[in-house]
Amino acid sequence: MIKSTPTTRGAWLVLALFLVLPACGWRTAKVGPHPAVITVHFQAGVAPQDLDAALARPLEMSVFNSWPTGYNGPYWTLQAWIVDPKQGRLALPRADKHGGLLAGLSVDASRRFLAPPGELKLHLRLACTVERFWRERVERWVVVPTRHGDRAILVPDSVPHSSRVTLASWVRELRLDLAPDQAIELRPFEPPAAGQPGDWRPAP
Repeated sequence: MIKSTPTTRGAWLVLALFLVLPACGWRTAKVGPHPAVITVHFQAGVAPQDLDAALARPLEMSVFNSWPTGYNGPYWTLQAWIVDPKQGRLALPRADKHGGLLAGLSVDASRRFLAPPGELKLHLRLACTVERFWRERVERWVVVPTRHGDRAILVPDSVPHSSRVTLASWVRELRLDLAPDQAIELRPFEPPAAGQPGDWRPAP
C-alpha cells in the first residue's frame, strides 16, 4: 500500500473547502424563514483492498512519465439536494457548517441540513474518496550564460499533480412532506432488516 503523504497547508485548505461547501456549480436552495431541519445519520465502510485497488489505477498521465508520491484520505462526504424544474439541482444548506472532516476506512456520523417546508424529493449521496498525488517527468528550457553568449539547454524536471478517486458511493431518494420548523431524523443508509427488499451495494 502506498503510504499516506501529508499535503501542504494550502492543499489542506482546498480539500476542506471541497468537503464542506455545496457541490461545485450547484446553487443553494432557498429555505425561507422557518426551514425544516433534517438530521441524516449514516454508517458505512470500505475494505482496505478497495483503497489498494483505487491507488493502483492508472494515473491520468502516461505511466512512463509519471510516478505516485502519496495520498490523503479516505474522506467521507454527504451531499443533500433537491431538484427544481427550472433551476435544476439545489444543494441544501448545512445546519452544522463546522462538522469537521470525516476520515478513515469507516464512518459513523450525522449531518444536519436545512430544507424548505412542503413536499419535496430529497436526494442524498454518501461518498468515500481519496486524494492521490503524483509527479510528471518533464523537460524545460534553461538559459545558461557561456563565454560565447547565452545558451538554451533542456534540463529534466518534474511537476506535481493530484486527483480525487471515489472508492464507493451510495445514493438514496426520499419523498418528504415537511412542516415549518419541523425537525426529523433519517437513517437512509442502514441495511434493511432480514427478508426486506433493498439494494445496499455501493454505486459505481
